[in-house]
Amino acid sequence: IDIIRAVRKRNGKGKILVLSEGEEDIPLLRELSVQKIIRPDFEAELEMARQVLLHLDFPAPSVQNELNALRRVIYEPLYQVLPEYEVTSRLQAAASLMTMEWAFLDTESPLAGKTLAESAIRRKFGVSVVAVGREGKVISNPDGDFLLRPGDYVGIAGDPELNMKFLLSLKDGSQKEDAV
Repeated sequence: IDIIRAVRKRNGKGKILVLSEGEEDIPLLRELSVQKIIRPDFEAELEMARQVLLHLDFPAPSVQNELNALRRVIYEPLYQVLPEYEVTSRLQAAASLMTMEWAFLDTESPLAGKTLAESAIRRKFGVSVVAVGREGKVISNPDGDFLLRPGDYVGIAGDPELNMKFLLSLKDGSQKEDAV
């Protein structure tokens, strides 16, 4: 608490993240305008529940939604004082539902020899190309003029189901010009 007060004294607008051992700390932390309070015991319990549910083959998005609902209940007092806390928490939760996958482009791939714009991956599959691995290097955030080549690894990010649709289109023999 003394450290938080010292930080506030030096920089009243600084963002502060705090690990809190229990609910009794939350009112004082709210009073000190702490932006993010994390309860390690609670987060550890949620992570254990997440691992168990995923091990039992529950769908990852459903598990994440339920865990986020529990977080909202526990952290609700903070949301009432700092509305931006809930917004950033929801954005972080949404980001955690996205996954990244890599697809290898062989010489037969209909994507090889096309630019990202020509491939229309985002329009056709709803996933974003966030990186390309080529010759041992990673090119992040390639633009629409980026030319895909055989031997490239295409890094896509998106909803797990849409990622799978894209990956299957490259592997299932439907690699016709209109399929991808």
